Amino acid sequence: MAQGTEGSNVKKEIWYLDSGCSNHMIGNKEWLFDFNDSFRESVKLGDDSNMAVM
Repeated sequence: MAQGTEGSNVKKEIWYLDSGCSNHMIGNKEWLFDFNDSFRESVKLGDDSNMAVM
């Protein structure tokens, strides 16, 4: 799905999608309705690698 706008400020958001993640992440906490901030160090991805939480 895509949406085009003309003549307005467009803010790009980057999403990392991986159905095997230990947690789901988003760059804007206000978009979440069930936020759990206890996971602060790293997340485990679907390929069993770990990624640091920033």
